Amino acid sequence: MREDGESAPNMLRYYDHQPHRYEYGLRHSALMDILSPDAGESEMWEAEPTEDYLTKAKQRHLRAIVLDDPLFDLRHHTYLARSGVAYMQQIYVDMSQQPHYRSAELVQKLVVPPKFGENENPSHAAYDEMDTFLGGRFHRTLRTVERQICCTDIENLQGYVQSIIEEPRLAVVIRDISSLNDINAAAAQKLIGEAVSALCVNTKKLDQLSHYEDRGMSPYLDTAKNILLPSGGSALHPILFPAEQSVSLDESLEEPPEPVNLGDGLATPESLALWFKKGTDIQDEELRVFDLALVSSANNNEEGAFAGVRQVANTLNIILGGYYETLLELSQNLADEAKVIEFNSAYAPVLRLMKSANSEMVGGHHLSTRRWKGV
Repeated sequence: MREDGESAPNMLRYYDHQPHRYEYGLRHSALMDILSPDAGESEMWEAEPTEDYLTKAKQRHLRAIVLDDPLFDLRHHTYLARSGVAYMQQIYVDMSQQPHYRSAELVQKLVVPPKFGENENPSHAAYDEMDTFLGGRFHRTLRTVERQICCTDIENLQGYVQSIIEEPRLAVVIRDISSLNDINAAAAQKLIGEAVSALCVNTKKLDQLSHYEDRGMSPYLDTAKNILLPSGGSALHPILFPAEQSVSLDESLEEPPEPVNLGDGLATPESLALWFKKGTDIQDEELRVFDLALVSSANNNEEGAFAGVRQVANTLNIILGGYYETLLELSQNLADEAKVIEFNSAYAPVLRLMKSANSEMVGGHHLSTRRWKGV
């Protein structure tokens, strides 16, 4: 991607035909390795040669039936979209290390915009005298081509994630995870939470040097809200969040619900209580879904007087972090009272989920409608 000036414009022209177009995990590691050689990113992609395990199958001319896997599709495209965001952040690091970056940034912010709000920009008259060739020093310093491609690809990947989330079959297979009998059931919340967070990324805000009349919100935010809101109609909502009447948000949850698994995969206070049925000390051998690898005590070794509280907080943050990121994005769009109400409606299911999962630590939390006014 770090092409020289002459060939950089061709990246836009032929990019649709590149076979590894969306491999942003690899791109991110490669750029980090260039910018910070001591980070050891390249080592993550090194592999020892192994024998071809399909050799005998090929010799026997065996054939296979390809079965679709909605869980893999969702994990994969969510990972690619989030890797694209990480890659964009590295592009900005790369820009900042260019010799003329500060000058180019100043021109981009003060000369390129035709208007500042409703007012004409008098400095924009100098734009016609600039070298606007995408392979010129100005655009190469600002990595304009890379930023444009990355934003386009993130939006395309978000479209893929949205189509997978809206596929009715996903809700069916997610229940195979949510119906598990212990902390592994939480992988359903984590998997969907990360996907919802990926949908909320707004490329217009992510790429701060690009100029838009209205940066607005992510075009995929409505899909995320439909999953969070009880009235959104998403088949995923009752799998992820307990029903409104099952957990009070105005009172403390004094008695922890009795852990019970009905096997239907729907979220109830009783099924969510299974997460910490064996305590907060989660061992690696208990985890059967790799999405939860970081919740084990080996990766969460808190010590001190409040170690248990911090351990639960860290575990819930790992599982529900995607929803927190989504709520943060929603909170930044609170322009009037109606949107405060909408935010509270989206926040309430997450709070019910937290209270049900660990009533001992989180059961005393209440929903404050005043908290978000004026944000």
